[in-house]
Amino acid sequence: MRRNASLLMFFMVSMVGGMLGAMLFSSTPLQAQRSKGVFSEMAVYNQDGVRIGLITPGRVQQGTMWLFDDRGEFRIQMGTYENPGERGQPLIGMHDNGKNLRALMRLHGDTDSPVIVMKDKTGYDRLVMGLRAGTEEPYLEYTNADGEKIDLLKK
Repeated sequence: MRRNASLLMFFMVSMVGGMLGAMLFSSTPLQAQRSKGVFSEMAVYNQDGVRIGLITPGRVQQGTMWLFDDRGEFRIQMGTYENPGERGQPLIGMHDNGKNLRALMRLHGDTDSPVIVMKDKTGYDRLVMGLRAGTEEPYLEYTNADGEKIDLLKK
């Protein structure tokens, strides 16, 4: 009985080792496609030849990824900001059918405070919620039709 358990343990460890070795030392399609160890962009197409994804360096060589709908129109962007003061902070943006940014999830400020922003079709922030920089107190603000910001959690 003990010998069977030892053989089973040996078999399991060997199998896991083989799987790990195969994962670590075999090339992925992406690695096989690269030339000179660097690639400038990678596009993904569906079976109909429509581009549905794109990974590319941004203007300051940060990673940027775009996901497209079945018509080849971009809908989701992921990456980091390139502007001074925000550079390197991550973002996920969702775009409507008119290519307008409508929802944004990001980190903001020196303390990397999480924020979710909902925009109208003109790109104006209408509803913003997140944690305030420094205190990490939650806030929920909306902008009314007169352009006034109203904090719904303010006492």
